[in-house]
Amino acid sequence: MVTERLKEKPGYGQTVLALVGGFSAQVVYQVLKWIADIFLAAVQGSDRDVIAARTEAAKAKAESRATEEMEQQKAKLRAPLDEAHEAAMNAGATDVVEKLKKAKKELS
Repeated sequence: MVTERLKEKPGYGQTVLALVGGFSAQVVYQVLKWIADIFLAAVQGSDRDVIAARTEAAKAKAESRATEEMEQQKAKLRAPLDEAHEAAMNAGATDVVEKLKKAKKELS
């Protein structure tokens, strides 16, 4: 009905139909985009979730590196302590031996 009336007035009807058609195309586009965004969020998770997961992974990696470096430093310290312990035992220095045992225990 409305389209029939608009067609009766030349030039005016086509302009209005084009204008309304343009708006409806934009609405359809926005609805489809909204639906696609919902599906993406369901599959990927929200940006906040992705950032939180990456942050946790980075923390775990940093902790792993720190633990590894600490173990390497302990290993470097153990060798001289073992040598000093053995030398003190051979020399009969019991008080030094006890102190070295205590230091080695603290490193473990």
